[in-house]
Amino acid sequence: MWKASTPKDWQDEPMAMEAELQPAVDQLMNQIQRIGTYGFRELRLELASERFRVDFWNKWGLALVRALLSAFDAERAQIPAKRGQPLAATLALLDDDSAAIYPFTTDGLRAFLADCRAAGNLRWGEIDGFTDWWWGKRAPRNVLTGNASDIGEDDGQI
Repeated sequence: MWKASTPKDWQDEPMAMEAELQPAVDQLMNQIQRIGTYGFRELRLELASERFRVDFWNKWGLALVRALLSAFDAERAQIPAKRGQPLAATLALLDDDSAAIYPFTTDGLRAFLADCRAAGNLRWGEIDGFTDWWWGKRAPRNVLTGNASDIGEDDGQI
C-alpha cells in the first residue's frame, strides 16, 4: 500500500518555464491570427506576477508584438514604442534599429510614463489608451503636469 509514496518517488524535477509554456504560447500566436488582438487581452498579463511578465517579455515579447501587429485588426493594438519619443508601434517600426518597444512590465510602464512627460508629444487620453491596453492600468492624471518624482506614486497604478 505504501509503495512509491516517499518524496523521492514522486518529486520529479519541474519543467523549465519555457518548455512548459511553449505549447501555450504557440496556441496564443495561432489564436491571435484567428481572432485578432482580442487574444492578447484574454492573456490577462496584468494579473501575472512581475517576475512572470519579465520572463515572458524576455522570451516571447517581440514575437508577440509582431503577431499583434500582423493581426487582421492590428489597428486596435495600442502598443507603445519609442523612437526618440513615445509613439504607436508599427511593423515598420520593429525593423528600425533606433526604435524600441516598451515591455509590458512595471519598469516598462515607468519608462513610458517618464518618456511621455519628458517628450510632451501625447495627450493624456492617448497615454491612458496605451497604458490601459498594454499594461491593463490607467495612466495617472498627473503624468503630464505633476512632479516627475510623483509619477506612479500614491496613485494606485504602479
